[in-house]
Amino acid sequence: MPAMPAGRAATPARGPSLKVLIADDHAFSREVVARIASALGHEVTSVDGGHAALEAAAVNDFDVAVIDRRMPDMDGAAVAIAMKAHARHPRLVALSGDDPADMLPGLFDVVLQKPVEASVLARALAG
Repeated sequence: MPAMPAGRAATPARGPSLKVLIADDHAFSREVVARIASALGHEVTSVDGGHAALEAAAVNDFDVAVIDRRMPDMDGAAVAIAMKAHARHPRLVALSGDDPADMLPGLFDVVLQKPVEASVLARALAG
């Protein structure tokens, strides 16, 4: 699963606005990703862990879920597996401070390296 190439600035979404879930236990990282997605015109819901992500996904129909790989309550892989168990699940984007090659193949649709640049996140959200 290839990592997204580096880029520079975000540009507003050209397609329809997406419902984006962001799950990251680090407040700063979560806020950065949320601000970028919001600036792109997307509707953002941010949560601070894996369990909260699953709770939010149970009551919302997200188009994309951006999930941190390592969270203390539930890691990103476990969140992705749980989301994929449902017939309708969002496109899954992993955030990782580690080598993207270490991710389970096929678990996420896209793997992004932290810190993520706005243009890279924009391409990942657009699919």
